[in-house]
Amino acid sequence: MRMGPVDEAAPFWESAEPSQEGVSAPAPKPPSSPEPVSLGILPAAPVEANARSTHHQPANAIVPEASREERTDADGMPVQISRTGERQGTWVGVLFLSFFALIWCGATVTATVFIGADLIEQHGTRTWEETPGTMERSNVDTVTTCDEEGCSSDYCVEVEYTYGSEGQMSGDRLSTMGDCYESKRLAEKLAERYPAGAEVTVYHHPENINETVLETGLAPRYMWLLVFMLPFQGISLGLLYMLQKSARYAMSSSDPHEPKGSS
Repeated sequence: MRMGPVDEAAPFWESAEPSQEGVSAPAPKPPSSPEPVSLGILPAAPVEANARSTHHQPANAIVPEASREERTDADGMPVQISRTGERQGTWVGVLFLSFFALIWCGATVTATVFIGADLIEQHGTRTWEETPGTMERSNVDTVTTCDEEGCSSDYCVEVEYTYGSEGQMSGDRLSTMGDCYESKRLAEKLAERYPAGAEVTVYHHPENINETVLETGLAPRYMWLLVFMLPFQGISLGLLYMLQKSARYAMSSSDPHEPKGSS
């Protein structure tokens, strides 16, 4: 059956067009929101990079007072140490050194004064008056002392003599120094000088006849006491020097306007 022109199908473009009547205009599309824009902020540099960049800082650069020195521990983590803590540690060291120096120097000065007083007293016997005497006995006595470190022995010369017109007075001092020695041989030699029954010269104080000795003046054996004290006195001087240097360093560190390490 043949189809006429009227019966033929309309083209698709004609069927696709909507009719102008009864059809509303399409609603306008809402404006699309703008896409997010990246600000381009770079991530923070790693700690190693920062440390590398600060490595080239000039040595004479002035560091603000409020800044802190950055250090790393054994694990590579930064450790913040304030200058205030360092100054406090410096003053603590000065106080500890002062306390130790006070004890050491005090003990050294005290011992030196006592030894010096004995030497001065013995030196003064040079002007004592003479009188004849007779030895009654002389021997060496061993004196042992023990402490936590052990025991030690001293050898003391003991003498006894009579003097006066009829020998009615007696004495028992070789000198004013005590005459105790660490050397047994030295003590025995001194005792051999005054055997029992020997005639000797006794020296007595001009104003007190009861104060007597057998030896006057400063014998060379007494000078070892001064030599013995020299190392202790040297250490005392060293402690005083270290104390004044430490105090000056602590005072200069406390002044924010004075460069560190200035004297």
